[in-house]
Amino acid sequence: MITGKKIPLIVLALVILVVGTYAYGTQKSKSVVDTSSVQVSSDSTADMKTYTNSEYGFSVGYPARFSPFPVIQSDKDGDEYYKTVESLVSSNNKEAKISISVITNVDIYENENVVKVATREVIDAGYKYTVSPTIINSYTAAITSMNEVVTNENINSKTTTITIKHPKLNIYVVLIVPSGVSKVEFEEILSSFKFTENSD
Repeated sequence: MITGKKIPLIVLALVILVVGTYAYGTQKSKSVVDTSSVQVSSDSTADMKTYTNSEYGFSVGYPARFSPFPVIQSDKDGDEYYKTVESLVSSNNKEAKISISVITNVDIYENENVVKVATREVIDAGYKYTVSPTIINSYTAAITSMNEVVTNENINSKTTTITIKHPKLNIYVVLIVPSGVSKVEFEEILSSFKFTENSD
């Protein structure tokens, strides 16, 4: 039986446990990778093309084996704040797609930390994920690794989402990259990203 004297000790132990877990998780997610210094080896076989979006003012490279595919707007796109602007499909695997989207003019995201934005965009999805802060060519960004389980076929399909914050405008560019993209290609995608001067 728990007496009145033991209740404060139990509450104190629970508070210490919660605070300790939060501090450990916060410290663990503070790894920063500056991809502005990414060096692609000279023996790289990655053949890249460039996607440029003049409406939102950015460009990004992608592997040449991917080609534009008709964009199908989702229910989320219908909210008018989240817009898929390009979908690229691999010639090797029609299921492997790179999605390029834009989140724009969301009042609660104005001047928000990009990690919080990236987390908010996946928190309701029901998947296990990790969000890590990073810097991509001097832009604040977050990399979200998701392990999406297709329950009908019991297949693990991993994707990586990169959310990049515009330095001045209320715009976030979201790149969803499939697991079939090599490490060299992934690094080239990140190192090629830039906002154009007229969008600053």
